[in-house]
Amino acid sequence: APSGSHQLPFGSWATAATNLEEAIRLTQVAMSLGATNQAKTVLVTNGVYALLQSVRMTQPMTVRAVNRRAAVVDALDEGPCFYMNHANAVLDGLTIIRGWIPDATGGAGGTWIGGSGGKVLNCALTNNLGTYGVPSTVFISSAAGVVSNALIAHNTRTTQQNWCGALYMTAGLLVDSTVVSNQGLVAGLRADGGTVRGDEEARALGE
Repeated sequence: APSGSHQLPFGSWATAATNLEEAIRLTQVAMSLGATNQAKTVLVTNGVYALLQSVRMTQPMTVRAVNRRAAVVDALDEGPCFYMNHANAVLDGLTIIRGWIPDATGGAGGTWIGGSGGKVLNCALTNNLGTYGVPSTVFISSAAGVVSNALIAHNTRTTQQNWCGALYMTAGLLVDSTVVSNQGLVAGLRADGGTVRGDEEARALGE
């Protein structure tokens, strides 16, 4: 919470973490150490949360906005936002903006769903940027990767290669999402694998 006092163990809104990446990191550390009383959900209230580094989610945990898309995660055009690599890692209801991939190191500016999977639910991903050899916004590279009920809009790929301005998938599932007003040689969706369900297919492929 932007108005929290950032006091461990972040047990109330008054003492809540103001640094989202630290709250997620400490939750995962406690889980890996077997802290059975450690919450597996990080609730994020309204506000803007600047990221100083990419957030890695490799444990079965959920990061959920209290009010859908009113919690904004801003990477400040300094680096990628999220890397997910667990089938039960979940981002729910966030707005993810200004993630950036500057080179061919892999991933995506907004969210990269790695080989073990992850779920992006009810999120908005906007104003993310990709340059050389990577998609600007979302990369699904796992059969256990899911993007559902998402808005993916106004993202940009700056170099003219066969990478997309919005979402690239080699596996996984895209369902009931809107992909619109993105820029790139392939502006919307590039699917070399996986499954697209819902009327978003026509919108994404028609850009």
